[in-house]
Amino acid sequence: MRNKIIIYFFILLIGVFLGKLAFNDKIYLEDIKIIGDVREVLSTKDILNLKEYKIKLDSTKKKAYKINDIIKLSEPVKKDFNILLVGSDGICGEISGDKLNESFLYYSKENKWEVINFNHPINGNIKKIKNIVIISQTKDYSYGVNIINQEKNIENITPGNLYKMSKKSFLHKQGETTKEIEDISYNVSQFRERKLLPIKDIIEYKRALIMNSKGNEKYINSSGYLELKGNTINYVSKGLKEKIKDIRGIIINPTSNRNMNLYYDTYHYIENDEKVLAIFLDGFGYKQYEYAALNGYIPFMSTLEIKKAMSVYKPVTNAGFAAMITGKIPKENGVLNRSYRKLKVDTIFDKVDKLGKEGILIEGDIKILDTSIEPKLNIDLNNNSTIDDEIYNLAMKEIKKNTDFLMLHFHGIDNIGHKTGHLSKETMESIKIHDEYVKNLVKNWEGKVIMTSDHGMHTVKEGGDHGQVRVEDIFVPYIIK
Repeated sequence: MRNKIIIYFFILLIGVFLGKLAFNDKIYLEDIKIIGDVREVLSTKDILNLKEYKIKLDSTKKKAYKINDIIKLSEPVKKDFNILLVGSDGICGEISGDKLNESFLYYSKENKWEVINFNHPINGNIKKIKNIVIISQTKDYSYGVNIINQEKNIENITPGNLYKMSKKSFLHKQGETTKEIEDISYNVSQFRERKLLPIKDIIEYKRALIMNSKGNEKYINSSGYLELKGNTINYVSKGLKEKIKDIRGIIINPTSNRNMNLYYDTYHYIENDEKVLAIFLDGFGYKQYEYAALNGYIPFMSTLEIKKAMSVYKPVTNAGFAAMITGKIPKENGVLNRSYRKLKVDTIFDKVDKLGKEGILIEGDIKILDTSIEPKLNIDLNNNSTIDDEIYNLAMKEIKKNTDFLMLHFHGIDNIGHKTGHLSKETMESIKIHDEYVKNLVKNWEGKVIMTSDHGMHTVKEGGDHGQVRVEDIFVPYIIK
């Protein structure tokens, strides 16, 4: 009797298991991806965790998922977007993202993943869907890959945009296996199809600089490709062997001048027993320099020989400052953005110290990076809403001490620019004040003077901003006097 009960119990378990398979069919579901201009790439398992709905199709009820629920979970980068429904048979349908209230995704054995749009024409009901691609309709330079040259912002390509662009197919060899049977070799070569967009199909160039989200850089010639991977765009070399993930910018025909040169130029002069004054004007971009010079705001600096230099990605204070004092890109020096402070390499202050020389850093009211040298900090003693006059006054005192290397970090241009915009009258007045500071500092310094910046700035609705691969943010002035 006991054995019969056990047998019946196992039969019941098998029946329940098979019943679940027949009902849900989830174990057999083909994978589907939600990709493009989203914060989160989704797959089948993510969709199956969403709330299920019953929809009526041909007098039968189907379990389905709301497209709006799926899109919301993926977190679109922009509010204004379309969705591209991509079938494995090559059939696609594009629908506005704000008209999806009666759009559902369901699964059938015949058509696999399928979208039904009750409010759209029937050709919007795409079958055998493998991808749902979110495509931003708002074009700006805050997301995706920006293509610029030294003069202008040329193009912005988002992952969603890239999906729709014409690409070339390549068979990339993955490996080869061999099986021996009676002294006969049977070989199999395995390939993976990759769809890549040649960069030269977007713009003609002889040389370019690739920048990615992790602070890596690579100079390339007129070859190379863009490849979509989920919600990021990667650079792939001509031979398909090298990849740079999650690129943020391509600078066409870039200048060889960098704000990182401050490190090398300073070391060169001090090694040859020349004293160096480094003036760091935070947030002072080359576009601002040009505008200020044209409109008479920098009567002194405009008389000096100037070079257009590039900063690094991400063009924010911590990363730009770290590059200036280490001579290394963020991937190498360890400071990628505002949240990073710890340096992986020596700074110019360490090098100066090893030469038996003295270095001094005059800062604002906080220490920006974890440098070996402790900066001389300042507070707003006269309550005039800026500490740059205190920095200037302290610098004039330090100059008299005959220091080997003196670096000053002024913050006013950046602060005003964030509030009022990069070319506003208020920002220009701040630049004018700093031009007078630079004039007096140069006049009183006996040695070389290097002036540059960590990043530039562009105007937004709220004031000024920076942190993107765009002309206004990346290019900065570089002066040696």
